[in-house]
Amino acid sequence: MTNEPKAPQDSTMKALIIYDDFASVMKANSSLQSSAAYPNVNVQWSIRPWRVDMLKFPPTAEEALMDAIDAHLIVFAGRSAHSFPVWLQDWLEHWVKCRQIEGAALAVIDAGNSETPLSPQPDLTQFARRHGLNVIFDDRGALNDGSPHSAGSLQQPQIPKSPIPVHKSNTKSYDGYRNWGINE
Repeated sequence: MTNEPKAPQDSTMKALIIYDDFASVMKANSSLQSSAAYPNVNVQWSIRPWRVDMLKFPPTAEEALMDAIDAHLIVFAGRSAHSFPVWLQDWLEHWVKCRQIEGAALAVIDAGNSETPLSPQPDLTQFARRHGLNVIFDDRGALNDGSPHSAGSLQQPQIPKSPIPVHKSNTKSYDGYRNWGINE
C-alpha cells in the first residue's frame, strides 16, 4: 500500500439566491465566488438565482423549491430579506420540511448603496432560530444580539456543515442565466 497524496476532488456547494433586481443578484454571486478564493476555503459554488416576486406563483414556487431542496445556502440578496411577506415565509417553511442538507444556512447580502445599514426583518432571524438554521449577514446587515444565529460576515466566510467533503478545485462551474430576470 502506497501513501500517495490523494488528488483533490471536485466539491460543490449549492446556493440559491433569492433576489429583487439584477444588481443584487450580481453582488451576491460575486460575494459567493469571492468567498471561495480564501486559502482555507475549498469550495466550488453552484449558484441558482430566483427572483423573489416569482415565488408568489405556485408553479414557479414549486420549481424553485425543487431547485432549493439540496441547497447548502439560501441567500437573500438586496431588499428581499427586509420584506418578509407571508408567501415567502410559507415557501421557506416548505423548504425546511423537504431540504436534504441538514446543515443548510441562510445568508443576507444587501446590495444597497446608502450609508445607513439596513436591518434584516426580525421574522427572518426568528425563522432561523425556530428551525435551528445559521444566518450569515454581510457587513451592512450584521446584528449584534449575542445569538449564534445572527453573527457572521461574508468577509470571513462561514461554510455550513455539509456531508460533502470540501476540496480545492481549479475549475469554475458556469450556470446559465435562467431566472435572472435579464429578458423578463
